[in-house]
Amino acid sequence: MKLFLIHAAICLAVSMSPPDQYLLHKKQLVDNELAFARLAANTSIKAAFDAYLAPRGILFRAGMPVNGLSLNARRTAVPAEKLRWYPEYALVTRSGDMGFTAGPYWYSLRDSVKGTGYFFSIWEKNEQQVYKLILDAGITHTVAALPSPVCEAAKIVLPVRAPVYVPAKDSTAERAFQQFCASAQIRPAEAYRQYISAAPLVVRANWPQLADSREAHRYFSSANATRCDFEVLGQGASIAREMQYYYGRAIIYHGKGKTEKGYFVQVWRPEAAGWKLVADVFEADRDR
Repeated sequence: MKLFLIHAAICLAVSMSPPDQYLLHKKQLVDNELAFARLAANTSIKAAFDAYLAPRGILFRAGMPVNGLSLNARRTAVPAEKLRWYPEYALVTRSGDMGFTAGPYWYSLRDSVKGTGYFFSIWEKNEQQVYKLILDAGITHTVAALPSPVCEAAKIVLPVRAPVYVPAKDSTAERAFQQFCASAQIRPAEAYRQYISAAPLVVRANWPQLADSREAHRYFSSANATRCDFEVLGQGASIAREMQYYYGRAIIYHGKGKTEKGYFVQVWRPEAAGWKLVADVFEADRDR
């Protein structure tokens, strides 16, 4: 499904994009997401995903990543079903070649809301410089439904200024991610405290989107996880390595025999203290 405020990061050594150029990239990304949502509302979910998915775009089915276009080809357009969403959070790279969006969604059938949650989408520009969906994920609330959306014009919060890009000190995204995974197997809350960005996005079912590092720290401390195992099933990066993402399966242990299994998506970016986790999504498997 789909899931998003607004930030980014990369090299001071390379000349920084002017703030208006960064805002142009961000506006293009947000406008693209809104157009995607409008197409779904005006035609069908199937038609919208056919139009915006990249050939190698990933969707999740039963907690596993699958090729989106192949999955969508087996989908039947149902006029009575509607999917509404809008972006609340967007982040793009300095060059604008990759970014992600997140926000609330509502799924309805015959005008009755059947499910709500947050979507999370990763976008990449193709050779025609058009954003295409390379990964679409999200979480579904199981406790409280989101209230119906209000006027769309009030939803997008633009940044006051463009972000400052900094070089990651003698580190690579892969090294930082592996170190994070090793630490999360011993002390998950400390692993997140060490590696999470100063401006993160944390997406979980039955929680609001957490877009503040203090909120994120409080959440991970209260989760009482004793161990987290991550199995990477796929990954990708922007051309200039300004952003890197991973997705796959995760197991979260809470002690007393309680575990959560599901899929995860993480996005990393370089900051002053090294590569940091800027977006973290986990959707637990639902009982079938």
